Amino acid sequence: MRFLSGAYIGGVLVGAPIWGLISDRLGRPRILIVGLICYVASLLLLLLPSMNGLWAICGLRTAARLFVAAVVPIVPAVVAAHTPTAVRARRFAWLGSASLLGLLSTRIVIVLAALLGASMMLGLALTLPPRVDAPKAEAIASR
Repeated sequence: MRFLSGAYIGGVLVGAPIWGLISDRLGRPRILIVGLICYVASLLLLLLPSMNGLWAICGLRTAARLFVAAVVPIVPAVVAAHTPTAVRARRFAWLGSASLLGLLSTRIVIVLAALLGASMMLGLALTLPPRVDAPKAEAIASR
């Protein structure tokens, strides 16, 4: 179990800086959607009976975290840019609580995470602007 948790957490250490550089070039919305699509796909593959071997599970958990690494650093930036100051702390608390679900690995949590990820993809695709530059984000946050 420790190895699985280590593989899951290790993915962020490797993936977050890489995804951060890519998001600076391509924009946050694209990286969020790609990260969520690949994360949901890696979660759904865990439900397949053929993926029950130790190496398959470890590989899929590592892949899931590499793709979550595309989402984890970007979501707080988007929340900070588009959330009024009065409710920002509450939204960050919900983000922290939701991120702890990734450490669990039961089938119900996997299905719920996949469903929530899919709904997030749709919401992001419909609501996020194509690109928010840093000066514009600061202007939005100051309103």
